[in-house]
Amino acid sequence: MRWLLLCLLAACQFTPGKTAGGASGDDGGTDSSIEPDAAIDAPACASTCQSSTMILDCTSNTAVECPLGCTSDPSGDRCAWPTPSNGADMTHLAGVTKDLTITANTTLETDLGTINVDGTVTFIRSPGLGLQNGMRFTLLGSGVVVLGVKSLTVQQNARLRIAGSHPVIILSAGDILIEGLVDASANLLTCSAPTQRQCGGPGGGTGGGPTSTGGGCTGGGAGFNGSGDETGGGGGGYGTPAGGSGGAGDNLGGAGGAGNCSTQEVVPLVGGSGGGGGGNGGVGGGGGGALQLSALGSILVRTPSSATRAGIRANGAGGAEGGLGTGGGGGGSAGAILLEGQKVTIDAATLTANAGGGGGGNSGGDGSDGRFDDQGASGGTNGRAGGTGASRNSTPGNGTGGGDGTGGGGGGIGRIFINSGNGYYVLLNGALVSPVEYSGVPPAM
Repeated sequence: MRWLLLCLLAACQFTPGKTAGGASGDDGGTDSSIEPDAAIDAPACASTCQSSTMILDCTSNTAVECPLGCTSDPSGDRCAWPTPSNGADMTHLAGVTKDLTITANTTLETDLGTINVDGTVTFIRSPGLGLQNGMRFTLLGSGVVVLGVKSLTVQQNARLRIAGSHPVIILSAGDILIEGLVDASANLLTCSAPTQRQCGGPGGGTGGGPTSTGGGCTGGGAGFNGSGDETGGGGGGYGTPAGGSGGAGDNLGGAGGAGNCSTQEVVPLVGGSGGGGGGNGGVGGGGGGALQLSALGSILVRTPSSATRAGIRANGAGGAEGGLGTGGGGGGSAGAILLEGQKVTIDAATLTANAGGGGGGNSGGDGSDGRFDDQGASGGTNGRAGGTGASRNSTPGNGTGGGDGTGGGGGGIGRIFINSGNGYYVLLNGALVSPVEYSGVPPAM
């Protein structure tokens, strides 16, 4: 289909999806969100603006509310689309013809744009820049990658894992519907680090080895390794407050990462930071990844009745325990989630950018990975405890202990930002978001 390129030149009508108000949700509650309709072919008729915020849809002959306003087009009026953040634009949809529909556990790799069903050689998208299998993959100068698709659907109980060295924007010409799990967390796939625990999410920093600081924007400092007490590594940083410090003995523990890696609006799109390695001890946890979902239509994240809880997460990994007399690794910070569309609805689902807990010193047990709720991940507790990872209801904890082999610090908090029409960011039926999210209204186009 060449219509999208022609539309870019001629500004023809482009209807990315319908906004349905007052439909009945799967759990019997009110669902004022979207129904997926990513048919983006140019319609045969022309819709018309009835007011600055209403359009008469020519296909149904009904008035439809436009969350970002109604705008004129030579081929027919339309609801305005959100302008994507972080450098994504309409050129990244040129030639796109493929809906990305995830029906089984699947992995998107952000270095080459490969999408394949886990455990198989079934490629949904072959590797390479540009158009492959009807989807466009672009590397921006900032190091962020953009995957342009016709629409995105993750079906219930299916998981889309995202891994690689680049933060990722999935730009949808239509609606986005998530009824399964989209996971951009650390500790999901192997990387070049010696242990998987050190692997960051997409664009996230690597956890430090036993004598090194964590990678990423503001990695946690390494614990002391030398004469005197060997100490825990610091937690990786992202937002505010900073990562927790490793526990101090006769020597100071590793400093927590300072944070402030991005703005509240998640611009730039940057992954989380790895925790520092414990002094002669446990490795640090990897930092959570950075994920942006931008729909020209609307975004709905919901858990169908009786299904496993749906959602999106970009959590940090827990630090590893230190052995006898050695320091625990710092927890990886959380990453970032940015959602933007005409309307964003979270219905009985969860969004998390939570940090990992610090590893316990002196054989104290590994820190837990960031949790898929609003509670802090626990640090290792059997010896000299590691610090708690940051979440909506917990601040990054410092490692404990006063002797040889102290605990690692907990990872720092991530960020979540929602861009939608004013009043069109909606939480329904026990939806949960951690940490505290921020929201705004994107520029319309």
